[in-house]
Amino acid sequence: MPSDGDSQRTDESRRILARVAGEAEPDGATTGRGADDRPDPVERLGIRIGRLLSVAITVAVMVWVVVYIMWNF
Repeated sequence: MPSDGDSQRTDESRRILARVAGEAEPDGATTGRGADDRPDPVERLGIRIGRLLSVAITVAVMVWVVVYIMWNF
């Protein structure tokens, strides 16, 4: 038989799960921004710059590793 404390925790857990389910979109994304809002141009530019930098840094590290290996053999 569950005790009163277990029952309270279960009820609280169910409330939390219901709230989280209500805040999430069907695809799993949270509703931090309205569905019809588009990111502002500065945000889009920052995302593009970040992605380009990550690719450039990854390629540079890969080239450095290959050169390092080639010079040490």
